[in-house]
Amino acid sequence: MRKVPANPFQFGRQLGPGELVDRESEVAAVKRALLERGKLFVIGPRRFGKTSIINVAESQAAGEGGVVLRFDAEAFPTPQQLAERVVAEAAKRLAGPAEKVHGWLSTMFRRLRPNGVFNAQDGTWTVSFGVDTSAAKAIPNLVEALDGVDRAAKAKGRPVAVVIDELQALLGAAGVLAEGQLRAAVQTHEAVGYVFAGSDTRYLERLTGDPGAAFFNQGARLFVGAIPDADMLAFLRRAFASAGFAVSEAALLAILDAAERVPYNVQALASECWQRLCAAWTGVWEPANVMESARAVALRSDPLYTQIWAALPPPQKNALIAFVRERGQRLQSERVTHAHRLSSSAMQKALGALQDKQILRSEGVRGVVTLRMQDPFFALWVDSIAP
Repeated sequence: MRKVPANPFQFGRQLGPGELVDRESEVAAVKRALLERGKLFVIGPRRFGKTSIINVAESQAAGEGGVVLRFDAEAFPTPQQLAERVVAEAAKRLAGPAEKVHGWLSTMFRRLRPNGVFNAQDGTWTVSFGVDTSAAKAIPNLVEALDGVDRAAKAKGRPVAVVIDELQALLGAAGVLAEGQLRAAVQTHEAVGYVFAGSDTRYLERLTGDPGAAFFNQGARLFVGAIPDADMLAFLRRAFASAGFAVSEAALLAILDAAERVPYNVQALASECWQRLCAAWTGVWEPANVMESARAVALRSDPLYTQIWAALPPPQKNALIAFVRERGQRLQSERVTHAHRLSSSAMQKALGALQDKQILRSEGVRGVVTLRMQDPFFALWVDSIAP
């Protein structure tokens, strides 16, 4: 095996802004919200780089004296647990010396009657509340926790911001009442900036864009979309050329096509191609080689895809097969519905359910809305196992 530079794609690692394409404007928008007490909604499908953008903005904000309390809503089984973590992180980042934290907690979060336990080994706090923590009180308790963060930020005199990623996991199942409760608190906070991010684009677009929704006109919106082909191709071209690999322009474009231009998937497929090229490859890498690599990447996720597939009822399986085989085109036509044993209305219902399960996503470009796979490699897997 020839000696080559380290794999620049590093399979599984999200490329940061600037590594793949200049994302300075997106980073600047998030950083501004963090430092200037703004309210920003970062909206984009999974695997498109929202986390990388927020990571860089958070690092830059911290470098300028900002304090960022960041939470992934999907990591908390209940809103109550998120509320407790908010208070615990505030104690760690905003309260000062550990011996003063108990009094500080009682002052800033008095309505929650918090009890804090300090772990000296890692410097973290665990907090529980002495008030009603039933499911009905979870969102009000979270609101009170955020009210306390606002009070603490005023006392701190430094820029403080709260980031809640995957917002739909917090509010989506709780309903419009919870949305309104959170909005009522956030809109009154003057000392804290907020960045809410989410991958359920349909939900976030409704929450922020529907005039009747809770967060309509309650903050700026930042849509994280596809990276321009020219930038992605330039990155791939430079990376392969750095090791002396001969990769045709058609193969580079095939990587984008097979990954449907989803940055994470482009990276994963490019990494697979890189590893195969390292295995004493001497010819020119062509589209056929790319597709062989793409199928290998898809089959590597067979256990995960099998579980997702097995959980789908037959109409949704048929609709997904139709989507893959017809490339998402004319799915409610008589030819397609007949071939896949679905009526037009059943097809429409099944496609909606697949969006709800985040297997499919809608993508709007220049007034045209198109359905796409959340994970393009799942489409390759479906095509390989479907009758």
